Amino acid sequence: MAHPVRLGVLIVCAALLSIPASGQISTRVAGVTTGEPVAGVPVQVTLDLRQTAGLQSILLLYRPFGESEYRRIEMDVTGNRATAQIPAAAIRPPFVEYYIVLRDLQGTFEVYPLSDSPDPLATPPQSTQRLEIRERLEEESPVIMLSPEPLGIYSPQDVLISVSLLRADSTVARELTQLLIDGIDVTQQALFSGDLVVFVPANVGMILDAGNHTVSLRLLDRSGAVRYESLVPFVVRSEAEPFPVEAPVAEFRYNTSLQFESRYEDLGTSSQWYNRARILFRGQTGTLQLQSNLFLTSDEKSDRQPQNRYYLGAGLPWLKVGIGDSYPEFPDLILSGKRVRGVNSSLLLGAFTLDVAYGSVTRAIDGALLKRFPLDSLTAEQTHDPGAAFGQIDPGTWGKFSYGTYKRTLFALRPSFGSGETWRLGFTWLSGQDDRESIQYGIRPQENIVLATDFLTRFDDGKVELGCEAAFSAFNSDVSSGPFTDAYIDSVYPDDKSAIRAVRDLLDPFITVNDNLRPLSFKKLATLAGQASLALNYFDNAMKVTYLYRGNDYNSFGQTFLRTDIQGVNVVDRIHLLRNQIITTIGFEHLQDNTAGTKGATTTFANLNAAVSLYLLTDFPGLTLGYSRYDNDNELPTDSASSVRDVTTRLYLQSTYTFHMGVPHSAMLSISSSVRDDRTFRGQDVRNQTFAFGLGSQFPFRLRTELSLSINLNDLPITGDGSRRFNYTVLALYGRYELLPDALTCTASIAPTFGDFTRTVLDAGLEWRITPPMTLALQASTFRSDDYPSEHFLSLRYRYDF
Repeated sequence: MAHPVRLGVLIVCAALLSIPASGQISTRVAGVTTGEPVAGVPVQVTLDLRQTAGLQSILLLYRPFGESEYRRIEMDVTGNRATAQIPAAAIRPPFVEYYIVLRDLQGTFEVYPLSDSPDPLATPPQSTQRLEIRERLEEESPVIMLSPEPLGIYSPQDVLISVSLLRADSTVARELTQLLIDGIDVTQQALFSGDLVVFVPANVGMILDAGNHTVSLRLLDRSGAVRYESLVPFVVRSEAEPFPVEAPVAEFRYNTSLQFESRYEDLGTSSQWYNRARILFRGQTGTLQLQSNLFLTSDEKSDRQPQNRYYLGAGLPWLKVGIGDSYPEFPDLILSGKRVRGVNSSLLLGAFTLDVAYGSVTRAIDGALLKRFPLDSLTAEQTHDPGAAFGQIDPGTWGKFSYGTYKRTLFALRPSFGSGETWRLGFTWLSGQDDRESIQYGIRPQENIVLATDFLTRFDDGKVELGCEAAFSAFNSDVSSGPFTDAYIDSVYPDDKSAIRAVRDLLDPFITVNDNLRPLSFKKLATLAGQASLALNYFDNAMKVTYLYRGNDYNSFGQTFLRTDIQGVNVVDRIHLLRNQIITTIGFEHLQDNTAGTKGATTTFANLNAAVSLYLLTDFPGLTLGYSRYDNDNELPTDSASSVRDVTTRLYLQSTYTFHMGVPHSAMLSISSSVRDDRTFRGQDVRNQTFAFGLGSQFPFRLRTELSLSINLNDLPITGDGSRRFNYTVLALYGRYELLPDALTCTASIAPTFGDFTRTVLDAGLEWRITPPMTLALQASTFRSDDYPSEHFLSLRYRYDF
């Protein structure tokens, strides 16, 4: 049985997740919401944007507890919303830190939360967002699986699926609950009676084969997002006289959602209308599942990467095929967080799986004409700007162009063996190349191949887990000059000609071998990357030790966000005390760069993280205390221009509490302090203190209110010597009221910002559910500031589900 205080804290955490983060200032970001963070379950991060004009890309950067490296995921932008999913492996208690980087067409960065760093991809904000993660305890599950028992053995005619939803809270839309057996949706054949879901396969002619099976129950929220999924494996034994196997009822079932939006954005200096449409489809007949997603926007332009999205997928228990825009999931070192427009498929044959992905990651965008001039001026123009691109427009006229972007395609193939329950062995091949014929004016077309393997084994009921992964890459940064000739190798590389010829002959069928290829020899494996980990889970103590190595020249077109030139060890230990009333987590990391020994100094990164969560008293707030120290040192004199000596320390406290004072309330309090001490002659010290408070209240007369207060105190370095203060306070008030139950709802919010940055945000919305499948929503927002032109936004959305 879960501790009552802890259970209450977990409930309020889930309630607060639906409140957009409003304590940070941003010109583009309206708020960030996440799914419920449960250990070992992927979490979707949703970014609501005020305006998307001129955006080139959005990246989500996240860091699991105990690590210093932020990993990156490209967010998928559809209209004024961007989404990305933090993978399950990174969702481990007590928290995950994250921030978001937006980049416009001119290459300018904007960071959420606020950062003054000129390169936020290398230097994160001093204060990041923190996603508190709870452990996945079975007694806290909103789903109670009454039957079958995990790994229970049943005869075909005795299989009974029985599930209780008694613990499911109000965030779950019970009418959208999905029940699946071996991936087959049997929801329509199941009996729903109050909080009980019952399904007997034999009653609908579905007799299960002898062997392993899995029943899955999914709980969805009203937007259709999966909030929770419970999986239970069971076994069907063979019979002396087997029953005839009949296919599930072949009735075609489907649901479709049509969404249309017209949006007006007035940015003070410019204004624009956007028209958008989205069509979602899900269907199933027998074991065949179909799905499609089409998003069209007037913001689609030929001189930028695709804004429209499309996807068409079909799935059988043994085969899944998707065409369009998707995010293939391969090992992290190879392909992760990258949108691929093409084919994404998986073949599942028992213990054998084959994953294939092929498509483009960038589309061709040719260079732009910058200047026209007569033929007799060509020599002078080339002398003045030798790095520019020049081309003939007509017989007497030439032009100066900017370089364009090549179309880049990827092909990834991964056969793997084993289910992953006890062991799995996989091999991965990735190749990628720029299409030199896709544009007229380009520079440095590139090619890349990666060969990798991974292995995972678990034993002693999963208490011991051993995993390893290794990858070797070959990367050519410019293939325009073509491959090496024997004469060129003999004249330029007389001492290493045998080794270089061996590399050329080995790789020539797969990649162009010339001076721009890494590696050119196998003496130093600078393009090797790998890691090995050991996880132990005994006596309420979960410990994981990881060793990683990534060569300075390792490169994969499918994983362009990976930190390279690093090696070292990471240890994380989580201990449960006093029947889970005290939970402590300690992480230590020791890393070094200069893996190839080519730098003048080696930087050591020594990082310590510690956190303790307290759930000691009944009906009392839960409390989490944390401490972090990040120490970077390359041991050069502090007056050297190359010296790196800085220490960043962070302290934080977070508490959540649910209570009843007239009406139910959910409260959150967070206090954090961060200090960066730069011990070099530059003295680029940074200090940040943040105080945040949130209160959500549910009134009996169909009114929901939310109040949040955030105080941010910053000391930031300035050019030369000294620092400047940048302090601001954000107060946000939000209300949601149902004018007509289940028919007409209005929302309103006001968020003034005071201090060194002043602004007032006003927002009002009206949602009319015309009939159960039809919704019309009108929303208006305005942003007023003394320092910037006022901005106004108006959006009308129509949605029809059938």
